[in-house]
Amino acid sequence: MTTDLKRIPHTTLLAAIVLLTASALVVSACSDSGLDAAGTDETGTDENASAPAAPDEDGVFIIVEQMPELIGGLAALEEHITYTPIAKRAGVEGRVFLQFVVSKEGTPENIQVIRGVGAGLDEAAVEAVSKVRFIPGRQRGEAVPVKMSLPVVFRLDDAAAKAPAPPRPE
Repeated sequence: MTTDLKRIPHTTLLAAIVLLTASALVVSACSDSGLDAAGTDETGTDENASAPAAPDEDGVFIIVEQMPELIGGLAALEEHITYTPIAKRAGVEGRVFLQFVVSKEGTPENIQVIRGVGAGLDEAAVEAVSKVRFIPGRQRGEAVPVKMSLPVVFRLDDAAAKAPAPPRPE
């Protein structure tokens, strides 16, 4: 049984995703790439001009030219989110931060909870993300696996938060 949840507006969640992506870009740009101050290697050639974004040891990219996009937007994700009865009864709210890889086919894989809130909401967030699909990320025109992070927000509406808890079986 699901109830309507009062959610943060779509623009706020979208802004959070953009902020996380921008943060990853800044961290990536600021990391030491082994180049000297002029941006050239020992031979004097500019490595940045032709160096593609390199995948990690598993062949997964972190930054690509075209990042994966959630098909249907955040509304598609919200359709799959269910609040657990335990969390409703306890009045648990919060953000579950997930990290996963969007495959070349656009399916989320290796979903991990980075920071959770408990009461079954971590599992509900993982289940919701596993049901959605993405437009795959692209690097040099080719679909590639991309690692992403996504916050999933759980918020009770006012009526559910103030309603008395159902009686517990003895």
